Parts: sequence; C-alpha cells; structure tokens
Amino acid sequence: MDLSAVFGIIFGVIALSVFYLFWKYEHCTNYWRMRGIPQASGLLPIFGNMFPFLTLKYSIFGLSEKLYDENKNYSMVGFFDMHVPALIVRDPDLVKTVMQTEFGNFQINCFPLNVDHDPLLLKNPFFTLGEPWSNSRKRLTFAFSSMRLKIMAHTVSLLCDKFQAYVDKQLDEKKKLEVSAKDFFGRFTAEGVANIGFGLEGKCFEENTDSSSFTEIGNRLFNLTFFKGFMLNLVVCFPLLNKLLGVTFLTEDSNLFFRTAVRNIIKTRRSEETKRKDFFQMMIDFEKMEGEEIDEDSLASHAVSFFLDGFETSRITLSFLSYHLATNQDVYRKLREEVLAVMAKHSNAITYDALKDMTYMDQVINESLRITPSVGAFMKQCSKDTVLRGNDGLSVRVEKGTKILVSATSLHTDPEYWTNPLKFDPERFSPDRKSDIKKFSYLPFGEGPRICVGMRYALLQVKACLAQFVRNYAVELSTKTQVPLRMDPAYFLPYPVGGIWICIKRAVEEF
Repeated sequence: MDLSAVFGIIFGVIALSVFYLFWKYEHCTNYWRMRGIPQASGLLPIFGNMFPFLTLKYSIFGLSEKLYDENKNYSMVGFFDMHVPALIVRDPDLVKTVMQTEFGNFQINCFPLNVDHDPLLLKNPFFTLGEPWSNSRKRLTFAFSSMRLKIMAHTVSLLCDKFQAYVDKQLDEKKKLEVSAKDFFGRFTAEGVANIGFGLEGKCFEENTDSSSFTEIGNRLFNLTFFKGFMLNLVVCFPLLNKLLGVTFLTEDSNLFFRTAVRNIIKTRRSEETKRKDFFQMMIDFEKMEGEEIDEDSLASHAVSFFLDGFETSRITLSFLSYHLATNQDVYRKLREEVLAVMAKHSNAITYDALKDMTYMDQVINESLRITPSVGAFMKQCSKDTVLRGNDGLSVRVEKGTKILVSATSLHTDPEYWTNPLKFDPERFSPDRKSDIKKFSYLPFGEGPRICVGMRYALLQVKACLAQFVRNYAVELSTKTQVPLRMDPAYFLPYPVGGIWICIKRAVEEF
C-alpha cells in the first residue's frame, strides 16, 4: 500500500469521526426540543452537559443545583449525561411519580458498580434490583424494627458514656478544644459501628488510634484524594471504562478487613453461650429464621452496608448540626433546655423513650438535613417507557434508558416551597407548621420504596450523640472554618472545602 492510500484511510477515519460527532451533537441538541422539553445550556460534543462534573468543577449535586436554578420556569429540563438523554425534574409531583407512583419504572440507581472488584457491595440495597433488592431490604427492615432499635438503644447509651469520657479527658488537659467536626464526630459514629454493628471495641476513643481502629478504616474508605475523585467521576461518565480501569469504591484492604472480621465473629459466636444483641447477630438470626445456611459473603456485604450508613452519613449530619448550633446560639440554648428537661424525667439516662420525647431536637435535625442533606442528588434510570406530566403543562414520554436527576438540595432551598429558605429555622418542622411542607419537596433520606432503610437507626444514633453533646458542652465556630461553606466538588457527599472546625468547652463555662 502506497503512502497516499495510507493518508487516504487516515483522512477517511478522521472525516467519519468528525461527521459522527457532529451528527451526535445535533442529535443531542434537538432531542429534547423535538419533544417539547427545554434543553439545559452548556451542551458539548462527547461530554453532553457533564464536562463541569468530569473536570471536578461541580460535584454531581452541585451540577444538579446549577441545572435546577438555571431553569426556574419549568417543571423539567432535558440535558445529556455524555450521550445518554437525561431529565432533571423540578416539580415535587414529578418527584413523587419517579420515586413512588411509577417506582417500578425508575428503580435503578445510576452508579457504575464494578461487580468483579466490589463484590461486597453487590447486596447493598442501593445497588440491587428485583428479588435480591427485596431480600436485602427485608433483612435490614428486620434489623431496624422498633423492637430491635430499643435493644440497640442500650448500647448507644453506653457509647454516649464512652464519648463523654473521651471529651472530658481532652478538656481536663485543655480549657477549649478546637477540632475538625468530621473527625471529632467520626470517632463516635465509627465506635457505634463497631459496638452496635459488630459487637466489638472499635478503639476509636483512644488518643493515638492505629490502623486497625474503626476510625482509621472509615477514613481510608471515605477520604478521597483528588485523583481518586477524578477517577470515580470518570467511570460515572464512562461506565465501560470501569471494566478496563477497575476503579473500586472499597479498597482491597477494606474488603479483606470485612471478610476477616465476619469470619472471626462467626467463629467466636458459635462458641458463646450468651447470644449478643447487635446488628450482626440480628443478620445471623434472620438467616437462621429463613432456614438458610450462614453465608459469610452475605453477612460481610450487610456489614459493609451498616458501616457505610452508620459511619459516614451520620458523621456528616453531626458535623453540619454542630455548624448550625455554633452559628445559631439561640437554637443551641433552646435545644439544651429541652435535653436537660427530658433527661430529668428519664433518670438522666439516654434511653429510647427519652430520645423519642425530644421533639425540638427532631426539628433541629430535620432543618439541618433540609439545608444540607447528606445525599444532595438522586440519579435514577428509566427501565420502561413512561409518560411524565409537569404542573406547568409540559409532558413527555421518557424512553427506556433515560436518566432522571432529582436535586434534593435544590428542592430543599427552593423559595417556592420554603420561606426564606437559607435561614436556619427549626420551627418549620414544628407540629403546627409541619403540614404546610409540600410533599416530596423534602428528601433527606430519599422517598418511596427505596427510602433509606437505615434511617431510623441513623437518627437514633445522631440524636443520642447530640443529646450527650449539648447537655455537657458549649460550641462555637472556629476561625478555621471557611464561611460561607463551599462544598468540595471532588466528593459525592457534601464536604465543605477546608472542613467544619468547631471549638468546644464545658457547658457550664462561657466562651
């Protein structure tokens, strides 16, 4: 083959590639307009509307906020997740359709899990579908029933005592502690996972935690580098690359830790005469009740689920709660008054019933989750053609494979549904105003059949920690905290750039 023929082939390939990209771009440009749906700005060849996400300018919930805010006059807006058509729904009634009414057509959570490299996540309810999802959810519902939460509450109370002893020891040496809220409350939630999830000592309240402590395991699991954040975003945008690159959520040592821990726990409990009352034991009991053999992989998978839900989202929630209390001292004082009054009626003990009586605390937590939900956006995938009709007259047949984006953060701060939405006001959730909240405009744990099954345990843990904290300590914001808070786009969950730093003193003292 002569040189001119080689150049001819190269030119032809380039020309066809350019033509294909041009055709694909035109297809994307016209796709939603032909269906009568407004198209989001910022569409690019190859990348669709995802270039700011891929380059870490925005996190996925930051991008969803941008698309939501730029299209205020519409109930839904079309965009492209690379070359895949996607739709952001802004109308709470449409959110209800997607998450509840037509749940069966939108039950797929979009996340490119690598089944070969993340086997312990396969049975997590977030990733599973059909019967595996149903079975997994049934097990977790069994574990988090009211009766079992009451049993767990006793261990949570002991955990609170260990937490106080740790903080008091620090304050004996210093009059004021300046701490990263995420790391500070992460000790509590990691120890909670160890005690309540595994029936183990997590070594999280030791001053110099080693690599085997549950705190360090959690940090290795969730503290991302810029490179890891970019790689995760890359495989979200290009799922096929995950098979080639083998990007994993769980590291190899994390997989080994959970499998080894489960194997050792099962071996130990076979020789114990007294049955324990932790989450792990409940999973074993459930499998026996169902007449199944104990499956170590299944138990390890559920252990991972408990760790993910019990450690990370809870410490994020507590971190933002501490920020809001530090910047709203009137709310802190009112909350502390309630905690002291309720605990006086319950022998000054943190019990399931005492926590249930702390209604103003519920309002404070709900308001914090409104302003900064732990999960800021939900991405679903349509599995069957479905018609969506907005309250503004827009209507579209959503085709199978289309992605649906729900921005919880945007719905939570939309002035159409919330008066003065950026103000921290727990009274929004008071008994006389709670009924005014528009249904499906508040989604801290998702909604519908896929609502977070560990929600009740997470709230139990958060309330217990917060009760112990505010009755004993005062809090103010450290100058290290960058105000206003700006979320780091490298993370899927809300992490403020520079972190939230707080100063802690004993409550009897004043700053």
